[in-house]
Amino acid sequence: MTSQSSIAPRPTAVRGFGAVALVALWAVAPAPALIIASGNGQGNTTAPVDDPGWNNIGRLHGSGAGTFIYLGNKKVLTAAHIGLSVVSNQSQVRFGGVPYTPVANSGVRLLNPDNSQTDLLVFEIDADPGLPAVKISQSTPANGSDLVLIGEGLNRQTSQFYWDVDQSNPNSWAWTEVNANDPWDATGFKWGGSVTRRWGTNEMTDNDVDFVGLGSVQGFAMRFDIGATTHEAAAAAGDSGGAVFYKNLVTNQWELSGVMIGVGYPDGWSNVPNQSAVSGGAHTLAADLSVYRDQIVALVPEPGTIVLMVSGLPLIWLARRRLRSVRC
Repeated sequence: MTSQSSIAPRPTAVRGFGAVALVALWAVAPAPALIIASGNGQGNTTAPVDDPGWNNIGRLHGSGAGTFIYLGNKKVLTAAHIGLSVVSNQSQVRFGGVPYTPVANSGVRLLNPDNSQTDLLVFEIDADPGLPAVKISQSTPANGSDLVLIGEGLNRQTSQFYWDVDQSNPNSWAWTEVNANDPWDATGFKWGGSVTRRWGTNEMTDNDVDFVGLGSVQGFAMRFDIGATTHEAAAAAGDSGGAVFYKNLVTNQWELSGVMIGVGYPDGWSNVPNQSAVSGGAHTLAADLSVYRDQIVALVPEPGTIVLMVSGLPLIWLARRRLRSVRC
């Protein structure tokens, strides 16, 4: 392979799946903390200057992995593969250092348009943290849109890693760690051991994808490319349930556009080093909340909606083309 080049461009093949068989495009695994390429990877542990909702992000109280988003009205949103056990076991979640207990039997699994369950869960906590309600995007951000990711998963190791990648066997690539001064084909970061809430940046790579987490998910993907944005970020273990924010250019307001669910690599990539984020290949996969917005707003009315109501008294695999009827 050519030295100091990305292994492959972002996938361009259009592949779909029917009601029975899935055709593989990207392999998906649960989102493990947020990996950022800037500096030594240990920064961005306080709210950004233009804060999209830093204090609305929480995690399990005590041990355990997963990230949670406070929506307002004592309601919390997270990935179902994290939240179901939290609600059933009455495990506490923490916002602003304060633990809150899920209300028994309050969990509501969100549905796809075909009424199949998706990997999103809303549940109620026993007290109001006093945080503002978030606004859910009404439409999917366009490809190339700037995004801010906030999660509370594993940190990365401070050093950047390099690999020589032998692709002579297309079904079993051989990855060998090398020094930065040696010829290399791929670079990225390995996950660390500690957990921290952190924010990072990325761009919308593909705003129309389907993937399978705990149920089919209609979502979008963000590719990790070192240097592409100021604090280029990728999900890691513990970021499942974390937030993807988009600043609406029309309203100039931050919106919650996605929930991080998993990570994936393009079809054909094999033997990618475990617990690592490889530049040019690692994709963070998020549920597109514009698809599920009506269900969320019905459970957690947004501030404007509340006024109107009162006044009126009324992993696995990923596919490029979104289908409105999907089957696991």
